[in-house]
Amino acid sequence: MQGGAASLAVFLETAPPPLYLVYMLAAGFGIPCSEDALVVWVGSNIFKGVYGGWQGIAYVLSIVYFGVVVSDMVTFFMGVALQKGFFKSLKNSLFSNSNSFDRAINVINNRSRTIGAIQRFSLGFRGPLCLVCGFTGVPPARFALGAAVGALGTMPLQLTVGYYLRHTPNPYLTALAVVSAPNLCGQLLGPIATATGLYFAGKEQPNQQKPGEASATTKSVDS
Repeated sequence: MQGGAASLAVFLETAPPPLYLVYMLAAGFGIPCSEDALVVWVGSNIFKGVYGGWQGIAYVLSIVYFGVVVSDMVTFFMGVALQKGFFKSLKNSLFSNSNSFDRAINVINNRSRTIGAIQRFSLGFRGPLCLVCGFTGVPPARFALGAAVGALGTMPLQLTVGYYLRHTPNPYLTALAVVSAPNLCGQLLGPIATATGLYFAGKEQPNQQKPGEASATTKSVDS
């Protein structure tokens, strides 16, 4: 693992900025490439003057920003694909009947207006959240907008960390060490948290009446 991280660090040192996008796409597909470490590393390079003036900095930041959002969307659409076929067995294992699962989807969708932005700040749980959002039917446009807005908040934080790490021997490897603990927690606890959240979402309103049921009940009592 350390050898792989060191190889990535060497690769990034000589890679042109467009390849940062390839790195981000790999992270979106679940390949162990840390988005946080890359953005921190870019931040350290900015403050060391690696990219030159503001024009070069703007060019790199635009690539990184686009890569961050697209990476989230890649993971999101993986969730969509899994829901449509590969994860049907998971749906049956989480809930004893489809009605419970459908109620869970409705509850999550009703509260999903800001989930795209929220997942950007969920260090260690970002991947599982993107996956479950696609899996549970969050509208792609809504999720993409949230991810785009959220990235405007997370990237400055990551770049600021890069500023403070700019004098370390290798900011990329240092950033990897910093985010390794929350990422490990996310990989271990993410599936458990997802299943638990879906379970309680499905149980939240088990006795909720459908529209018209209450009036029908009232009519039967009156009669």
